[in-house]
Amino acid sequence: MNVDNKIDPVTVISRFSFVDEETFKIVSEDGIEKLVHIDNGFIELGYNYIPLFKEINGEEYKTYPYYSYREFDDLDFSKRF
Repeated sequence: MNVDNKIDPVTVISRFSFVDEETFKIVSEDGIEKLVHIDNGFIELGYNYIPLFKEINGEEYKTYPYYSYREFDDLDFSKRF
């Protein structure tokens, strides 16, 4: 996932969430979700593809935080990776 200078930082932050003190998750505009551990050089712990990411609710992640305002069926997200 690359961050382009032309991308509004709010849209990036809206797709980002800390899991704990050392781990965060982020989803790309294409629906690829990654779990990253920040100790030891940002190691990717896992990834997941979210089908129909933009098609279901449009581009809501540009204005609303994806992980905060979205209802998930499975509250234990670690099973998705």
